[in-house]
Amino acid sequence: MPLDHETTLKHLFEARQRLSAAAWLIVRDAQAVEDLFQNVALKSVTKTVSFEHEGALLSWAR
Repeated sequence: MPLDHETTLKHLFEARQRLSAAAWLIVRDAQAVEDLFQNVALKSVTKTVSFEHEGALLSWAR
């Protein structure tokens, strides 16, 4: 059963620090990191893709 929107966002926000750190290594700009995280969160619940488990979601987010 795919993750619902609430669970998807819960997992993303739990992993926010790790995801932001990975983005920081690439862009080296705090505002860009925040924008990237917000875009990932938005697209994770509005895209037609679904995630079967947390691992799939976080792999996609990275």
